[in-house]
Amino acid sequence: MRIEIELQPTGGVVPLRNSHPLAAALYGVLNDPALHDDQRIKPFSVHPLRQRDGKPEKATEGLLFRGPTTLTLGCQTLEILEKFMTRLKPGSTLRLGEAGFRVRTVLPTPTPSFREACLWRPVGFITTHQWDGERAEKTHMSPDQNYEATRTALIENLRKKTRQYAPELTQAPLAVEIDASQTRKTVVFFGGRSSAPAWKADVLVVAPPEIQALVWNLGLGSGNAMGLGGAQLKQTQPVPA
Repeated sequence: MRIEIELQPTGGVVPLRNSHPLAAALYGVLNDPALHDDQRIKPFSVHPLRQRDGKPEKATEGLLFRGPTTLTLGCQTLEILEKFMTRLKPGSTLRLGEAGFRVRTVLPTPTPSFREACLWRPVGFITTHQWDGERAEKTHMSPDQNYEATRTALIENLRKKTRQYAPELTQAPLAVEIDASQTRKTVVFFGGRSSAPAWKADVLVVAPPEIQALVWNLGLGSGNAMGLGGAQLKQTQPVPA
């Protein structure tokens, strides 16, 4: 389930590194302490803000959005969907740092038909990592430098989402392939000084349609509620032999 929110800027500069203020604004909308449990996958995902016509202007301290702006949210549960739709009503205000946006419309996005092989194109950068228990730290990777570890991390993350939201499919077949030749990389920033390397590349997921729906609703990799890993369905394919 997804909703598309059309926003009208009312003034102010959006921070250039806006994933944290955007997530904070949405957590404020939901006002649910249970969402701060870091051991669970959040039941929603956030796509980057997109100005309808052209790109926002670069300012000294961030970005200036001048026209209608779209915010896409994926929702795994009906409860989260209803909260967003009732609390982000037309005429309400969403603030990102010093910038304000007035909600114009909130509309559900039709869910596509999924097959067992879906090619996904990221709209937000993806973060993948493995946890080193001995050193108590994360090791981040990208497909152009460590393909197998990145592929494994994507699979493990999807397995975790499946255990939480579709436990009956925990043992279902699941495979992932990444078009590493097209990898683009960046560094994403969270609150304070926290940051992580991130990447973009098309990802083929071979899994039951119910798991493909988790990608649609929650994205790929981690940090989905922080604006990372959102993906659009590029095409469905026959299941590879």
